[in-house]
Amino acid sequence: MFPLSLYLYTLETEEDRGKLTIIYEEYLSSTSRVARIYVGKYQAEEDVVHNAIMKLIDNLDKIDLNDKEATWSYVRKTTYSSAMDWLKHEKKFIAEDIDKLEPVVESDEPLPLEQVMSNEGYQYLVQCIRSLKDIYRDACELKFLCGMKEREIAQILGISEKNAGIRIVRGRQALIEMLKEDRKDD
Repeated sequence: MFPLSLYLYTLETEEDRGKLTIIYEEYLSSTSRVARIYVGKYQAEEDVVHNAIMKLIDNLDKIDLNDKEATWSYVRKTTYSSAMDWLKHEKKFIAEDIDKLEPVVESDEPLPLEQVMSNEGYQYLVQCIRSLKDIYRDACELKFLCGMKEREIAQILGISEKNAGIRIVRGRQALIEMLKEDRKDD
């Protein structure tokens, strides 16, 4: 693993250096665990974490350290995306195989949309989003819970902007169906 000082050297402003230092110190062990879940090997894990850190450096302006849930979600999704990129490149997985992989271990902490909804409604929405298929869940979490744009989501997940939009639309449709079914049951 590269030391923090090498990553800091790539940044121009003191604000960015401070932000990266906090992310590196608070989330590095978690990103290593996420990478290990998917790629297993020590060297591969290091490669995935390094690539995730480089993606985070490119997107530091999108990270609000005051919102720990959104920051963790962003870091986790970026690490997951880097792991999938590594698997596609090194293991020659096809997309269907990657979609069958086990999901990243979820945090029980609530996400930022809570400020807009009642706590009960928010928790139900998070539960619905987390029950989506992984391929839609990641895009929908970033869109609805972190408030990101399709372009940003595409960059994090390593897919095209059009593909990110399709995943969001399909995920939204699945959420609507879940909510309709729940309403019928009441």
